[in-house]
Amino acid sequence: MREKENTVDANKIPVLMVDDRPENLTALAALLSDMGLDLELVAANSGNEALRQSLKCDFALILLDVQMPDMNGLETATLLRTNPKTCHLPIIFVTAGMNEKHHLFKGYESGAVDYLIKPIEPLVLRSKVRVFCELYAQRMEIEYRKVNLEGMVRARTAELKESELRLRQLNEDLEGRVEQRTQELRRAMDQIVESEKLASLGGIVAGVAHELNTPIGNIVMMASALGERLSDLSKSAAGGTLTRSLLFTSVDECLNASVILVRSGQRAGELIDSFKKVAVDQTSQRRRVFDLRDTVGDILHTLGTALRHA
Repeated sequence: MREKENTVDANKIPVLMVDDRPENLTALAALLSDMGLDLELVAANSGNEALRQSLKCDFALILLDVQMPDMNGLETATLLRTNPKTCHLPIIFVTAGMNEKHHLFKGYESGAVDYLIKPIEPLVLRSKVRVFCELYAQRMEIEYRKVNLEGMVRARTAELKESELRLRQLNEDLEGRVEQRTQELRRAMDQIVESEKLASLGGIVAGVAHELNTPIGNIVMMASALGERLSDLSKSAAGGTLTRSLLFTSVDECLNASVILVRSGQRAGELIDSFKKVAVDQTSQRRRVFDLRDTVGDILHTLGTALRHA
């Protein structure tokens, strides 16, 4: 039995015994000692001491003597009931000679849950104390589970928040990787398009070069023929063998050669001009105004050989 101590074992069931006579406290402790319950018996020898102990510990039960000097049990119970920290504590009055109905009703009005009339019947005392101790144990179990549940809820909430943060970070990383991959694909597509443009342009260059062979070959051939004809005329004039008919024939041939030279030069110029326009369209994305008929004509001129061979 503990008397006027500041601490109570948290693993035991605390019961407060209040009586101004030490022998009565000793007798109560003896009756409760062999109940088979792990009780922490706290003794108080006055109403003021009972109030002080009740503020320090959440007792399973208070066994309160009614007839005490200075502050009796009824007054002590009334003060316990008016304090929010102690209003829930169950009180059993222990008294002698106050078993009339009006005394009992007054005790109940003061906050008592039951009465024990002296001399105390041990079996009745233990039975009532056991009920309140079991209720206390159940309440403590509920409180323990509530605290654990709140802790689990907080822990789970923290885990969910952490998971949400990780998921948000993963989403951001994924979006970043998708954006990076999209940019890489765009660059790859641009490179492919540029490669196709260059490949197409290479084919056009080959076609234009083939087309230019004909007018340039004509120009070279006519220029060579003109050179030979002019050389013959020069020799005839120098040798005195130049005749009127030879002169007219040579002039006609030179005129025909000049026509062929001009036509071949124009053809070569047209091909080069068409190639330049097509090449600009192949390598530049700048917008410009153009004539559709002329552009199609330029393309047909540029691809003439390839189209004829197709």
